[in-house]
Amino acid sequence: MPRTRRRRAVPNADDGPPATRSRMTVGDSGVSLSEGRHKLVTDEKFMEMNKVLNNIDEENGLKFIEADFHIEDNRKDHHTLEYEHKDLIVRRGQPFTLMLKFDQHVYTSDLITLQFCIGDRPLQSKRTVVRVPVLFHSSETLSTAENWSAVINERSGQSVSVTVTPSAEAMVGKYQLFVETKRNDKENRQQAKSPIYVLFNAWCKDDAVYMADDDLKEEYVLNEKGRLWRGTVNNFGGSPWNFGQFEDVSLDAALYVLQKAKITGPALGNPVIVTRTFTAQTNSMDDRGILEGRWAQDFPQPSTKPWIWTGSADILEQFMEKKKTVKYGQCWVFSGVLCTLCRAVGIPCRSVTNFESAHDSDGSVTIDVHWNEAGEPVEELNDSIWNFHVWNEAWFKRTDLPSGNDGWQVIDATPQESSGGLMQCGPAPLSAIKAGNVYYNYDTPFVFAEVNGDRIHWEVKKDGSMECIYIEKYKVGRFISTKAVGSNEREDLTSAYKFKEGSDAERAAVRHAFKFGSRREQKVYKPEAEDVSFKITIPPVVATGKDFNVQLDLKNNGNSIRDVKATLTALTSFYTGVPSDRIKCQTFEITLDPDQEKSIDIDVLADDYMELLKPDALIQVYAKARVQQTGQAFVREDTVDLSPSMEVDVLKLQAPERVNRSEPFELRMKFTNPLKIPITKGMFRIEAAHIVRSKVIPIKKPVGPGAEIEVVTELTSARSGKKEIIVGFSSDKLDGISSSIEVYVPYSY
Repeated sequence: MPRTRRRRAVPNADDGPPATRSRMTVGDSGVSLSEGRHKLVTDEKFMEMNKVLNNIDEENGLKFIEADFHIEDNRKDHHTLEYEHKDLIVRRGQPFTLMLKFDQHVYTSDLITLQFCIGDRPLQSKRTVVRVPVLFHSSETLSTAENWSAVINERSGQSVSVTVTPSAEAMVGKYQLFVETKRNDKENRQQAKSPIYVLFNAWCKDDAVYMADDDLKEEYVLNEKGRLWRGTVNNFGGSPWNFGQFEDVSLDAALYVLQKAKITGPALGNPVIVTRTFTAQTNSMDDRGILEGRWAQDFPQPSTKPWIWTGSADILEQFMEKKKTVKYGQCWVFSGVLCTLCRAVGIPCRSVTNFESAHDSDGSVTIDVHWNEAGEPVEELNDSIWNFHVWNEAWFKRTDLPSGNDGWQVIDATPQESSGGLMQCGPAPLSAIKAGNVYYNYDTPFVFAEVNGDRIHWEVKKDGSMECIYIEKYKVGRFISTKAVGSNEREDLTSAYKFKEGSDAERAAVRHAFKFGSRREQKVYKPEAEDVSFKITIPPVVATGKDFNVQLDLKNNGNSIRDVKATLTALTSFYTGVPSDRIKCQTFEITLDPDQEKSIDIDVLADDYMELLKPDALIQVYAKARVQQTGQAFVREDTVDLSPSMEVDVLKLQAPERVNRSEPFELRMKFTNPLKIPITKGMFRIEAAHIVRSKVIPIKKPVGPGAEIEVVTELTSARSGKKEIIVGFSSDKLDGISSSIEVYVPYSY
């Protein structure tokens, strides 16, 4: 009797109806824009041609029935228990165990093949179909970094226990499993009901993201809580942030944006490509990415102001719900989301803040500042120095670069300058940045300038020509900060980015980088005559509504009379260093006898600046002085922080130290208005991993000066362990206030 052979097409679970999809883009005329460039194939035709994606049902053959993925045991071994996804999630290069059940007794003569498929159109030639023969003896296995392996541990009647080890270079993503059998000349192939997710593995020595220190893995892969450092060089602090990489939306979003960017095949296993793609997809500039940046004073509604966000999950939830860009973010929000994406797929990552962060716009690895002959800044021509900028570091080997460039790599999702035609930045090796090796990929010159570029001051003559009058060598790259491992304290990373300021090694790195910049032929470094010393006194922090004074002290250290022309200017500004409205500008002419000292100053009055102040509450003060006889110049720019003075603890939180899983508990929030005016449109925003994704509680009544308001809400934890609840408060007059409290949820065994 002839055997029957039935094939059934099994499309990927995420695909639409096979007959309705094809790899094509249609123009206005109805003609495919891909015609002539690609052979168009419908999904139905593709499945028909790619026979390994079809189920085979043959009578009397050995037929796969179901798989027990031992999800809890495998996920515990692979450090993936915390993911909200219910499916099997494993890390590459590390074994996991499956129990396969068949419709008949399994013999050693039976041939079993596991087939893992990834992507919407998997092909074996593209390595997106991985066929792994199941071996009956471990001595037969060919397990290497490049290969998958599968070995039977135990055979009992109709079931076999199989240990599978994905390649340490496996593509990261969602795989569909097929189990194929061959007994004599009868073949069968069936698809398992559930997918398997494969992630990068910081615990595997053969993985490019391997990290030896367990404490570092705990912090940079597994910790869902973080701190993002913000402020000015003289007044900064760490704001709590919920990365939430184990929320179901985080892994979904990470894999979705890789698919959206058309990252396929082996590129999905390369952390260089994956992280670079994440930087482009996190912002919306080129490809309708996750988050739109906005640095203007107004924020069109509906939108969320950048300083109201306290975590990544709510942003990703909004993005994935409509597949539309979320409004709005600024640098620390981009960094928080990028860190979530990296950790979600298993890449060790941390957020890093650089205070006095330069923005080099022309690849010169220097920062240009321009002045007119009257001593006033020409803001329209200047490169900016941000009060702070937050980017990320990701940890992996750089097999694309010479040795010595492994480890931490700078990646940045904030749209600043185009790289490779897209708003993306990195990965740039920290070791190359420190040494000034700006010729190594990717975007190393830009990052070098951010942390160690010299600031070149130009005087613009009336005829338009320019003269280099002064070089600031130690302005940028201050207090480079990240959250410390195992605590919420600040860890200083400055020495990882550059040698000690002014040291021979630091100056050598700057000279080396300059040789490869766009200005290498320009002779801006030249000896300077200096016999007048200058000292400027600017208060770093001033309470909003207070007057302040700026003073410049001058001393003639030479033996001849010196005439000095000096200008002091104050302007409101954004935290990006971009000035806005001029408050005051005054020019002085001073004559100094030998060894004489004099001072000049300006008063900046609250009445002058209050109506002009921007949301960041910052004022930039510029000072420029030029010695007429020698051409010696002095220039300085500093920031005055006028953030509201928090003389009281304005946001207090109270919750039980221990709460039981799945049982409600109370969170008590108390806000005190520190201002001398009432505030309206108050709002509490609560976020905590596995407790609440985002909960908004509006305050309906105004809160008077010094008045207190208390709100109690009920929360429930779905997971055990230490949980951090982050609460933000915003209003019409006061924004960006946040606090956090930890609760412990005991494990139940």
